[in-house]
Amino acid sequence: MVQGLMRGLRRVSGGLLLALVGGCSLNPPTGEQALGAGTALTVLSNKYLTLPALGGALLVYGVVDPLAPNWSIQETRLADGHYSLSMRLRSLHSGGTGEARQVFLRRAAQLGHGTGFEGYRILAWEEGVESGRPFAQRVAYGEVRLVPRPEPALIMPDIPALPPPEGVEVKPVRME
Repeated sequence: MVQGLMRGLRRVSGGLLLALVGGCSLNPPTGEQALGAGTALTVLSNKYLTLPALGGALLVYGVVDPLAPNWSIQETRLADGHYSLSMRLRSLHSGGTGEARQVFLRRAAQLGHGTGFEGYRILAWEEGVESGRPFAQRVAYGEVRLVPRPEPALIMPDIPALPPPEGVEVKPVRME
């Protein structure tokens, strides 16, 4: 019974794959489309693609997940405009080992953007590797202080006092 179920699943998955690769058009395939459909038929008829192989490929894709971000950031607000960023590279990755500083600077710029700060100052930065089981992971840590925008100062220029016009007496006013 299990073998019959597996054969049925192979036929269904093969038919589904054939429909996806061959396309769903009513027009007969031409050029590269015909090559794709013919290749799919060859792969399925010669049993190059089996259900366990497809399942294994999906499992590897699920674990590796090439579209997921390489770095995870744990952000802690220590004070107003003062942040701590702890970063960790994922265990299974296909690159991104040298981009810790870039990710850190990008996040620091995002923190200050649009919040009334004109920039940031890096207070601490360190990178390293944590030995763990089953994989070692690259880690990075940094602290950032956001630099506030200066308030615009109202500056009155020094204007020299003009003498009063002739015939006008100026008396100082005392305010109480």
